[in-house]
Amino acid sequence: MKKHVLTALLLCLALCLPALAAAEDAKLMLDIVWVVDCTGSMPTNINNVRAQLANFASKLTDFDVQYGLVGFGDELNDVTPRESTVKIQWDGSDWTSDISVLQNSMASGDLPSYKGGDYAETPTCGLYMAATEYAWRENAVHAIVLVADYDYKTQGTSLVTGKAIPSMEECLDACSEKNISINLLNCGTTTAYDNAVTQSGGVVEHTSDEFPTAVGQLAQWIHDTPVVITQPEDLYLHDDDIVKLNAETLKGKVTWFDWVRVNEYGHPQGLLYHYTSDGIAWYYLHADSYMDGNEYYCVFSNSRRGTTGDTRSIETRHAILHVASKFAITGQPQDVTIEAGKTATFTVVATGDDLTYQWQKNVNGTWTNLSGKTASTLSIPATMADDGSEYRCVIKDAISDKQPSGYTLTSDSAALTVVPAPAITGDPQNVTTEAGKDATFTVQATGTGLTYQWQQQAGSGWTDLPGETKPTLTVSATPENNGIAYRCRVTSGYGTTVDSQPATLTVLGAPAITGQPKSITVTEGENAGFTVVATGDGLKYQWQVYRNGVWTNCPDGQAPTLLLSSPALTENGQAYRCVITSSFGTAVTSDTVTLTVLAQPELPMTGDASRLWLWVTLLGAGLLGITILRRRRA
Repeated sequence: MKKHVLTALLLCLALCLPALAAAEDAKLMLDIVWVVDCTGSMPTNINNVRAQLANFASKLTDFDVQYGLVGFGDELNDVTPRESTVKIQWDGSDWTSDISVLQNSMASGDLPSYKGGDYAETPTCGLYMAATEYAWRENAVHAIVLVADYDYKTQGTSLVTGKAIPSMEECLDACSEKNISINLLNCGTTTAYDNAVTQSGGVVEHTSDEFPTAVGQLAQWIHDTPVVITQPEDLYLHDDDIVKLNAETLKGKVTWFDWVRVNEYGHPQGLLYHYTSDGIAWYYLHADSYMDGNEYYCVFSNSRRGTTGDTRSIETRHAILHVASKFAITGQPQDVTIEAGKTATFTVVATGDDLTYQWQKNVNGTWTNLSGKTASTLSIPATMADDGSEYRCVIKDAISDKQPSGYTLTSDSAALTVVPAPAITGDPQNVTTEAGKDATFTVQATGTGLTYQWQQQAGSGWTDLPGETKPTLTVSATPENNGIAYRCRVTSGYGTTVDSQPATLTVLGAPAITGQPKSITVTEGENAGFTVVATGDGLKYQWQVYRNGVWTNCPDGQAPTLLLSSPALTENGQAYRCVITSSFGTAVTSDTVTLTVLAQPELPMTGDASRLWLWVTLLGAGLLGITILRRRRA
């Protein structure tokens, strides 16, 4: 009886394969790995399978089929001896297309020994090995046939290999990557495998009555049920994202698909029921935060929902939806212009869950990560070498690395312009001037947006001079300002301040006449002179005479005293003055003085005897007087 049922199973498998052909003129490739339970209760079952392999292969002559074989035991059973999971190889190859080779391996000692009891077994070791260690052909239909009769256990470490036992979720993920369906021939009464097999797109049947009947039912189910060749993937989306769910059955089979959502309460809800001729089932999903954790799967059917008769359906794996908060850049970094020596700051603002940041710099056309710059704000010391540099930020959120191609946001680039810091290029110089003059101090500086504030030193501190905000300072020189120091504080448009060196004002006295010249009277032929007395620095004198309505410089009048040699009677009444000029160009003019020149007394110049006797008499009288005076003194 069991032989006949197994024959029917293999025959049904063979009959369904032509429907999977991608083209009429090419053989459909089929990769099948048999994963066989080799525990103590399985010898008869394995022998029955082996006995039907030749008949099974005879139905597949139009197909390119290759087989793999894995046996598993009770790696967790603490009863000696324990058997590990074994992958059978033939002449160094994992695959064989010779069915007799597969038969011989099932009959020989290639598989693990039939030892151990029906304790919690380790089929996941076999499933994971089959999914990950075989080179599955890219364009082939991929299937695993699991022959088992007891529950699986995945927790703990293998007592044989010392490695962790794979979980069923790990097996399903591995199968999903390669579109491998797990088809179960359950020789026992357990339902432990049902969900996993269904999620992989495979089929399952139980031995509810007796073994031959179950094998027949399973074969018929495989024959009539659509084949899933593309499984839906787990989705990692952001709130308000729209994505297209995809699943695929073999093109050319008349198929209906029904997308179903399992909500947060575990309730299935039909979403879209539709006919497909190309085998592709699609559904546009608009993600919302409340849908996080929901499961989505597609049911492929060989007839329309509600149709009477024997309708066969198969579920795809359940794809889990993970919904994160909206992920967006809401504030872009802005260009920065700053002075050398200051700190430039770029900031990006984003929304999302568990955000991470990585700032980059454009180096010779290549964006390069900046080590340690992983905050939303980038702060860098600005140097002239950085002028013209560009920066941007790459942002990830909680699900960025879980999406197939990664999901990152990249900010706009922002440019850094660095201008020179303010510098004093010309300090004000000390000024010496005389009272009453204006003293001028000038500062020279380079920088951007410069402002100036002159200060004077008052006591031990510096105080601002109100209104003195230009590069040049002009102050009136007074005796009170003598010895005062001045400096200029220069501030750039970015707030950087530099101070010039101080400059000192020395105030000298202005020229002043302290002794005015006096008018004089001389007799014709006598010498004359005028003198002026003045105080001041570096004084120069220039005497002037007033002639013909004009003051004219005296050629020899460059001294405090003007000497006139034997002025003529014609110079009588002439006016003189002195113009005194300091080394700073200040001039003062003395009072105007007058020269009076008297004529000499006249002697008789004719033959008048009386006049002659007068002069003789006077001369004699004078001589007599002198003689008498001398005698008296003697």
